[in-house]
Amino acid sequence: MKTPFGRLLVGLALLTSSCSTVDFEQQELKLTHDQKADSVSLDISYRGLIAGSSGLDDACAWMQGMVDKRPRFIVLGWPFEFDLEQIADEWLLGQVDVLRAELSFESGPSMRMEQRVRLKSVQEAIVRANFAISAELVKEYGEADLEREAKGWMDAKTLKLILAHARRGGPWISLEGGSLSIHFPCSQGVFHAAIMTIADPPKMEDEERALLRQALGQLGGVSYAKELLVVSFPISEDVGLQLTVVNDLSTRKNKDALIHEFSGK
Repeated sequence: MKTPFGRLLVGLALLTSSCSTVDFEQQELKLTHDQKADSVSLDISYRGLIAGSSGLDDACAWMQGMVDKRPRFIVLGWPFEFDLEQIADEWLLGQVDVLRAELSFESGPSMRMEQRVRLKSVQEAIVRANFAISAELVKEYGEADLEREAKGWMDAKTLKLILAHARRGGPWISLEGGSLSIHFPCSQGVFHAAIMTIADPPKMEDEERALLRQALGQLGGVSYAKELLVVSFPISEDVGLQLTVVNDLSTRKNKDALIHEFSGK
């Protein structure tokens, strides 16, 4: 299990640039699970596609790869731009198929893309993900002074719990019984602070918490026992985890440049 696969899964995504390659006005995501096929599918709808801050040439190269059904996709926007061909993990590449990559144009003008990415052998992928996440966390915190590392809402006790969980190999993610679950060790103080934040209606109306509100609306269950928080979402072929992201790009210049490159106009 190679280190790049671990970096991908703990959020240190392989970035094509320090800036965004492609931006969009709206994105809709839907994750579903086919238990019999042991696969998950991610349907991604991008609307209002424009060149990112890295420039038109980079945007064109990225978009052409998407059109050609190469294993690359964007989740929520920069920095989560994933180009799996650059991760150098042969097992992962062998399990990922891009089933759909349809580009279309709308009045405005506006460009959109519909993409479907499928990950096969998902249970094996989860085993590898849990191993990789644990290895990265042990590497990060194994010799660290956790009292000094504790910042903001993350207290030293939570870091110690995370490190102990990592040394046991997790799990951090599980997919069983029709539920996708995230496992997060944390102190009672961190857990209570999270609950109080969620229970504060004015704070939850903040624009930056739009994704959190969407996720909470799809919760299947929450448990906290023995200093382990488990958050679950129902997922199947029919029921998927869905998120929508909206970005205000009204002040961006040359928004039509990428459209003209691909529409031929």
